[in-house]
Amino acid sequence: MTPRPPKPFGGAERITGELVAARLREFLEGVGFVKLVRIDQDATGTGPTADLVVIVDTPAGQRRLILELKGDGLPRTLARAAETLRSRLNAMPDTYGMIAAPYITERGMAVCRRLGVGCIDAVGNGLITLGEILYINRSGIPNPAPDRRRQRSLFTPRITRVLRVLLQDPQRRWYVRDLATEAGVVMSAVSRAKHLLRDQDLLGEDRREFWLGKPDELLQEWASAYSYEVNEVNEFYSILDIAQAEAEIGRECEARGIRYGLTLFSGAGRVAPFVRYNRASAFVAGRVEAVADSLGLKRVPSGANVILLRPYDEGVFYGLQIVEGVKVVSDVQLYLDLKAYKARGEEAADFLYERRIKPRWHPEPGATTPPEP
Repeated sequence: MTPRPPKPFGGAERITGELVAARLREFLEGVGFVKLVRIDQDATGTGPTADLVVIVDTPAGQRRLILELKGDGLPRTLARAAETLRSRLNAMPDTYGMIAAPYITERGMAVCRRLGVGCIDAVGNGLITLGEILYINRSGIPNPAPDRRRQRSLFTPRITRVLRVLLQDPQRRWYVRDLATEAGVVMSAVSRAKHLLRDQDLLGEDRREFWLGKPDELLQEWASAYSYEVNEVNEFYSILDIAQAEAEIGRECEARGIRYGLTLFSGAGRVAPFVRYNRASAFVAGRVEAVADSLGLKRVPSGANVILLRPYDEGVFYGLQIVEGVKVVSDVQLYLDLKAYKARGEEAADFLYERRIKPRWHPEPGATTPPEP
C-alpha cells in the first residue's frame, strides 16, 4: 500500500529523531489496519539499543521497529548499518530493523531490501516490510539538497579515465598498479576511484583484486551528471554532404597526426544505426581551427551541419574503434554524448545500449556479442 507523498521538510541536510518520527507517522497514517502505539526517541531502557524505537499494532499483534540514524545515505553506509542490524535482530522476535538517513537513493533502498531491513529518509522516501502484514515502498522523491561535491569528485577528468577502463570490461579484475597504467593516471587516482565506487556500492572486491560490480548503475549515474557541452563545442557549415564531411575530418586529422573520433549520430550511425541524421560530429584534439580551415568549414551561429568538439579531457579517446575506415569513440562515450543530446539522442543512446553495450556486459548463454573495439 502506498500512502500519498508528503511535502518535503525543507531539505535533506541532517536527520533527527523528531524528523524521523514525523515521517513514520505520515507513512502509517493512511494504513488503517496498522496503528502506531508509541515512538521512543530516547531508546535507552526500552530493550534493544537503538536511536529510535517504534511500537505498532498490527492484525498479527504488536511489532517493534528499531531504527538507526545515519549521517549519510551512501549505499556502503546503509550496507554496514544493515549488517549490524541483522546480527542484532537474530535474537529479537517480532522486531524489524530500519535505517534513517538524510537522503536515500533507489540504489540505497535496493541495498536495504536485499539485506532485509527497512529505511526512511528526510524527504519521504522509504521502505517498510512487515512480512505479509504491511508493505510500503515509496521512492523517487528528489533530494532538495544533493551533494554535488561528491558527484563532481566521482566524475573529474582523472577519475573518469579510471571509470572508462572499468566500463570497457566490467568483469575484468584489476590491481591498482595495473589499472593506473592502463588508464594513464597515478595510482592515487585509482585508489580514490575505488573509494568513491565502494561508497556507492558499485565495486566488487576480493583481497587486492577489484572490478566494477554494477556497470549499468555507474553508467546511468554518469549519464545523469554528464553533458557533451562540457567539451568546447564548435559549430560549422560545410558544402560537403555529411558522409563526405565525416570522411574528410578523418583524413585531415590522420594527415596532421591529430587524435579524433566520430561521436553523437556520426558514431552511432556506424555501430548502431537508429535514425537518419544531418550533422557530422567528431571530437578533435587541440587544433580544431586548423582542421576546419583545411576543410573549408565556415563557423556559423546557427544552421551548422558539422560539430567539432574539443574534448574536456583526452580520456574521451579511450577505446577508440575503427569502423568503415574511420575512428569512432567507444560505445560508452557514444552513450554519454547521445544521452545528453536533444533531437532523439536519448532514444539513440538506449538503442545503442540494447544493441551493443548490454550484450557485452550481460551476455546470454550461447549468444554472440558485438566484437571488441
